[in-house]
Amino acid sequence: MAAPELRRRTGGTPFPSDATGALRRELDDLWSVLALIVDGEREVLHREPARPTLGMQVVADGTDWDPGSGDGTYAYEGSSTASAAWAKL
Repeated sequence: MAAPELRRRTGGTPFPSDATGALRRELDDLWSVLALIVDGEREVLHREPARPTLGMQVVADGTDWDPGSGDGTYAYEGSSTASAAWAKL
């Protein structure tokens, strides 16, 4: 399962001159992940998440992992049965 491509931060407030390169890279990577979340981009999953939480939304591939209605976006409803735990959105 490949990770989504990370975007690099452009513009904005510059880092302080005493910040290390490693800190800059970590903060850029954090910004990139947050931007993916804000943009609504989700990774297509090939297996059920190990620890789903109530209300969690995921995109199932529908082949390796089919929560019930093929590929698409599903929300975890926390049911006691596996087939009813995920509702297609």
